[in-house]
Amino acid sequence: MSTRYSSVAGSFYPENCSEIERYIEHFNKVIDDTSYTFETGFAPQALISPHAGYIYSGFTANLAYRAVSQNNKNIRRVVVIGPSHRAYIRGASVGLYDTYQTPCGDLKVDLDYSLELEKKFGFLHFSPEAHFEHSTETQMPFIAHYFRTTSVWTQ
Repeated sequence: MSTRYSSVAGSFYPENCSEIERYIEHFNKVIDDTSYTFETGFAPQALISPHAGYIYSGFTANLAYRAVSQNNKNIRRVVVIGPSHRAYIRGASVGLYDTYQTPCGDLKVDLDYSLELEKKFGFLHFSPEAHFEHSTETQMPFIAHYFRTTSVWTQ
């Protein structure tokens, strides 16, 4: 079994789960205190979430994940696509891991789905150096919090 280990925990976001949960709790308290409500029937099928450090964009990312989780109760798979800031890759790199480590516990990756996509699309291949990337990793604690029972696919 292969694991994609955290590489930016402690820099872009906290390295321990209780601190991440405090961020999320604070973000949600701010949302609740403003009486913000999501439109009835608002059930996005996709979202674009910022990936800077939590002190910069965590509130916005949390708002997006919360909106999706509250109004889409049957999500079975979360697909995370992010840019590569440090490694040049031709096409796109698909993460061929079984699990994705987060400070709040490992997330199960749908490896069979990843392999199926890699086989189906010629531009997909696995470049390990592309996966030590903050753009996707900063999303994982939110996914762990809001979608614990889903599987994850990363590119």
